[in-house]
Amino acid sequence: MNASSHDRVEKDQAIVPSVQKALQILNFVAVRRDPIGASDIGRQLGLPKSTVHGLCSTLAQMGLLTKDSDSRYQIGPQTLVLAEGYMRTVDPLRNFVAEAAKVPALDNETLVLAVLSGTDAIYVATRRGRQNVAISYDVGLRLPANCTSSGKALLSMLPPGQIEELFGRQPFRVMTPNSVHNLDALRTELEAAREVGYATDDEETAVGMYCIAAPITDLQRRPLAAVSVITVKAALSDDKLATYREAIKALAANLSASTPDVAGVSTRLPERHE
Repeated sequence: MNASSHDRVEKDQAIVPSVQKALQILNFVAVRRDPIGASDIGRQLGLPKSTVHGLCSTLAQMGLLTKDSDSRYQIGPQTLVLAEGYMRTVDPLRNFVAEAAKVPALDNETLVLAVLSGTDAIYVATRRGRQNVAISYDVGLRLPANCTSSGKALLSMLPPGQIEELFGRQPFRVMTPNSVHNLDALRTELEAAREVGYATDDEETAVGMYCIAAPITDLQRRPLAAVSVITVKAALSDDKLATYREAIKALAANLSASTPDVAGVSTRLPERHE
């Protein structure tokens, strides 16, 4: 590579600080239920007050944030346009409902589709079942990947070094006493998931819930998303558990088979910056 080519690559890979800070703000506000002022955003993100005020004002003018009468911010409606555009690029979404209907063993249960964002699983599609479950899997819900079957199914497809990079430098976030809470335990679960082709959540996200997920891949075996079945643990027999394991693996395989090769394209979202 000559010097001019190297310079072009460096420019392509350069990070624009103002854009990075704006995305930090959007990611931070997006996971909050309550509005928050610019000063509090800056304090929690460690960003200069003047910078945050300017960026929040600009993002609000563009519809990416909304500003209430007390000058507090929430996520704005323009983000829906971005979300819809993203979802159109995730091939498994196009076939999710149709393929799920072909697996009658899962008819009564909630099915969800998730992608990986740093150490989180983000839910991008839901087919609600007939049983009530402890968590409402709304599109956009973000949960710790180490607690969820879908997150672990996706993590099992990553190189071991990448797992250590993601989880080795920060405390594990947990949701119940059963959640995987250290790197050794996570490695063990991911190794088992790779061997059997699915991952589980045994009351790790919510007490009383059991989830099974399998990864969806492209033709090169790159992970695109994960599909999981959410059920009530008390209603599971050994036979039903075995049936659900095979059914979710079959659904993931069907979604993988219906996904064209997307060389160079990843549905793994950027990491969330705290």
